[in-house]
Amino acid sequence: LNLPITLNAVFIASEEAEGPGVGVDGLLNAGKLEALKNGPVIWIDCADSQPCIGTAGAMPWHLEVTGHLFHSGLPHKGINALEFAMEASAEMQKKIL
Repeated sequence: LNLPITLNAVFIASEEAEGPGVGVDGLLNAGKLEALKNGPVIWIDCADSQPCIGTAGAMPWHLEVTGHLFHSGLPHKGINALEFAMEASAEMQKKIL
C-alpha cells in the first residue's frame, strides 16, 4: 500500500535543557521543522506520565504597537501601548476562537 503522504516525527528528550541546538528551539533554528509549517500537526506529550494527544497549529504573526506619552495631569490624552496591544490581541482571539 503506497499512500501519497509524508509523515514527520519529532522525538524530543530533555527539551528544557539549555545549550545550542537542543530541543525544539534547536530543531527550529536548524530548519528541521519547515515541513510542519503547513500542518496538520498532532502533538503527543506525556508530561503527566500518560500520553496526551492534541492537535496544534501555528499562525505566526507580528504586532507592533506605539503608545503616546502625555502629561500625568491629562492621562486621558495618552495611549498606553501595553493596554493597546492587549486589546488588539483580545480582538484577534475573539475572531479566531
